[in-house]
Amino acid sequence: MIKMILLLVSAFVGLWWTGGALFDLWSYWRLDQVAWAQNASWSVIEYSPSSFALQANYQFAIQDRQWDGKTIFKTPYLNGGSAEKALQLQEQGPLQIWYNGRNPQISSAEKEFPFKKCFYALITLGVGMYFFLKLR
Repeated sequence: MIKMILLLVSAFVGLWWTGGALFDLWSYWRLDQVAWAQNASWSVIEYSPSSFALQANYQFAIQDRQWDGKTIFKTPYLNGGSAEKALQLQEQGPLQIWYNGRNPQISSAEKEFPFKKCFYALITLGVGMYFFLKLR
């Protein structure tokens, strides 16, 4: 009985992590083209007194058509000073934009492969397979 409960719990956790990893992989792969931002404005967003993030509003051109986009970066900052310093560094260089070739409205200034979520999905699926094979 306890093995069945462990199997169900590990299967649920494995499916949860796998679903999240697949969604993040899809989000990563759908951004298949690159452009450079023509106009970019940066700001700091305060979520709480100890949580800040950078936001970029940008425009880019594809085939003589202008597109607008906005990205809130995932990297958290613990205080406003460090976020402002990071903002000043970001403003110094050009901003690279990734966008979907079929629908340029889908764009982002941040594109990272979800290694951590994929790793967790594989680990939890492995634990689930262990309990599944032990029940047989």
